Amino acid sequence: MKLHFSSSEILANCEKELTISLTTDNTIRPFSDIEQEVIAKAVEYCDGNVVKAAKLLGIGRTTIYRKRLGDKSPS
Repeated sequence: MKLHFSSSEILANCEKELTISLTTDNTIRPFSDIEQEVIAKAVEYCDGNVVKAAKLLGIGRTTIYRKRLGDKSPS
């Protein structure tokens, strides 16, 4: 059983599992929706470890926290 996967392998798997660009009515999905799904899949794949998921995706852990909140900052 392979325990380590490259980020390109993970993203390729996500692409297979997700309907990346089109909705059911064949309109293009917003990038933010796709981004949320990829982040969620990476965090799930890393058993909830945001630091590992961030490294896998090549982004900072704070970016994952911010994106999971939908870029909502306190007013």
